[in-house]
Amino acid sequence: MPEDVCPVCGKPLAARAGRTGRGSVYCSAACRQKAYRERRQPEGLTVQGLINDIGRQAGRLVPQPADTLYSTVAELSASSRS
Repeated sequence: MPEDVCPVCGKPLAARAGRTGRGSVYCSAACRQKAYRERRQPEGLTVQGLINDIGRQAGRLVPQPADTLYSTVAELSASSRS
């Protein structure tokens, strides 16, 4: 793929005319985040695999102390927003 297009969506990147420093790799923050999530996603992760993983993690939740429960639920919630 040519260097002047976004590797995620194929849209043209912003022109570099007169600017110094590194050029853009992605056309938007959304494409950058999508590429990051795709790089971090384990191979072969399916929807059912994700559901099973969340179920296993939820089954290990411990209600006491409350701050530990809250932080674990927040981590689980963040990991399931892909």
